[in-house]
Amino acid sequence: MPKFNDLTGKIFGELTVIDKADYYIDGKGRKYVVWNCLCSCGAHIKIQSRKLIKGHITHCGCKNINLVGQKINAWTVLKKDTNGFWICQCQCGTTRKISTNNLLEGRSKSCGCSSWFNLIGKKIGRLEIIEYAYTKNNHTYVKCKCDCGNEKIIKTSDLNKKHNPTQSCGCISKERCEKVKLEGTANLSGEIFGKWTVLKYNGNGKWLCQCECGNESLIASGTLTCGQSTSCGKCYENMIDSNFFDNITTEEKAYILGLLYADGYNNESKRLIRLDLQEDDLDILLKIKDIMQFQGEIKFYQNKDKIFKISGSDKEYKCKPTARLLIHNTRISEQLALKGCTNNKTYNIKFPDDNILPIYLHRHFIRGLIDGDGSITYWIDNKKTGHKKFTLTLTGTTEIVNSVNDIITSKFDCKPDLRNRYKERNNNNLTLAICGNRVIENILDWIYYDSNIYLDRKYEKYLVLKEQNKITSYNQTNTYCMKKIIQADLDNNLIK
Repeated sequence: MPKFNDLTGKIFGELTVIDKADYYIDGKGRKYVVWNCLCSCGAHIKIQSRKLIKGHITHCGCKNINLVGQKINAWTVLKKDTNGFWICQCQCGTTRKISTNNLLEGRSKSCGCSSWFNLIGKKIGRLEIIEYAYTKNNHTYVKCKCDCGNEKIIKTSDLNKKHNPTQSCGCISKERCEKVKLEGTANLSGEIFGKWTVLKYNGNGKWLCQCECGNESLIASGTLTCGQSTSCGKCYENMIDSNFFDNITTEEKAYILGLLYADGYNNESKRLIRLDLQEDDLDILLKIKDIMQFQGEIKFYQNKDKIFKISGSDKEYKCKPTARLLIHNTRISEQLALKGCTNNKTYNIKFPDDNILPIYLHRHFIRGLIDGDGSITYWIDNKKTGHKKFTLTLTGTTEIVNSVNDIITSKFDCKPDLRNRYKERNNNNLTLAICGNRVIENILDWIYYDSNIYLDRKYEKYLVLKEQNKITSYNQTNTYCMKKIIQADLDNNLIK
């Protein structure tokens, strides 16, 4: 029998242990030692031994609550909102709702104004940045004054480019074109255009140029001087971690692979990878861009004329603006294809085997699938109490949905509903649906536990469910069981 560990008088973070409390007994009859603790703020709280010793709880919760008035990066916290969110004001005056985790862990540092706030008054080439102009489609524009006297509104991302940033209102390009017209074929040897360095004239109005990456090519005079060509294109291969998908060994890699399985596009012949999400989900694209060390830009598309209908309804909905992450990289495209993310994946994609995706990363991969092709929805079934009923769904090929179903049912006591949405199409399509608030919370606890990357709008619905199911004894038992499931995944992977 293990020796009793007396914690009386010991300090854990902001907590001081006063004395031993009554045992906590979970739903299966297991006993846990509990201690009465005093927080530095004066609050009394009862905590289990293991949570104190392992450092899971170090205060009564006061550290998470009292953020009002604090300045965190560019945000100033104005007031507390619901479900762990705060109303914050950015340095530029913009007000937004930010979650506690995103504030404290630095996931949200500003409203996006950091791209222009520190540029005001600076000079880039011939341009002096005068003032903020406006924001459109999540792109920030500033008003600039050129040395030639013209004023022009320019996108901040064009000013902040590492290679070939905008340096004038357009007068530099015009001067070069005029020079060619007046002098005929001007001597461009030694001049630099973007990433090109002109080596020598090759005849027929073309110049031999060398890109920064070492590639050489023949470029026409007008194409160079008017800025139509600034690089060989192949150098974009080096704008990202090309070995990112060689081995799936981290939460981030597993999640991004799952999201690409769901919403990605991999054209192997063109070595092109594309991920399109609605503009509201820009944050996740920015995280992926940082994690993969991608130096390119995220593009935006309006989709003004596109509409879609929900099956069985006459209602029409306008498509929201799209944010697009576009990557050109041969190795990443090849590695994704080897891991099952191929060109025509819509009808033939399968769940990756354990050699590609370790068992302990299944939950992160499934989280990526749900963020792309799944949903967390709820409706109010009792107007008096405001009680909500939740549904968790995932749509995909028969093979991948059946695999996810097998994984979930092996870990949780549930019977998901599996059905083909459009039988008449014969498109190898299946939808998994799970009902029951407790079961859904168990599954979401498993996929979100200790995670760093997820779609905020779906995570917020998970927090709403957690708040509704907030019963202390249930949560303690649930957390214990969920950790056992995760540890079992790790043990299974070590055995293999």
